[in-house]
Amino acid sequence: MNLLPKNPVVVFLLKVVFLYILWDFLMGYYLNTSSFGYVLSHFVNNSAIWCLDLMGYAVRGYNKTIGINIDGKACVFMGNACNGLDFMGVFLCFVLAYPAKIVDKLWFIPVGIVAIHLLNVLRVTLLALNIHYYRSTFDFNHKYTFMIAVYALIFWLWITWTKRYGKQPEMA
Repeated sequence: MNLLPKNPVVVFLLKVVFLYILWDFLMGYYLNTSSFGYVLSHFVNNSAIWCLDLMGYAVRGYNKTIGINIDGKACVFMGNACNGLDFMGVFLCFVLAYPAKIVDKLWFIPVGIVAIHLLNVLRVTLLALNIHYYRSTFDFNHKYTFMIAVYALIFWLWITWTKRYGKQPEMA
């Protein structure tokens, strides 16, 4: 008895939802019981500080709350929700759920995760500059502009990969 529907789009979406629930449960548990999220948050924060320093800003991080000061003013506080792990999880679930050769998934997942990480560092860097110069637009850019940009990258990466390496499903 086959419980899965015959429509490959529905099967794909069910797999994505199942994998994301699994990811969220495992990573939520793992992040709450280990220092991985904290370490990743520090890495993103320190990378953004490095970028701002390269641009010539008088920048300093503060470790207890993981944040960035520019010219002595607190700009960004970074919680674990900002470290990009959720973005990486969405990407991972989409790639794992799509029918393709495992070897193509194994090389593409790290490439995508690195791309997402780099975009997230850019996002934190730009948000620090945003709050430093245009505090009134920070909330909008944090909630919408950069969220859309990161999800657009994830979608573009995934679509580009599926067109080249994915098995095109036959509609039943």
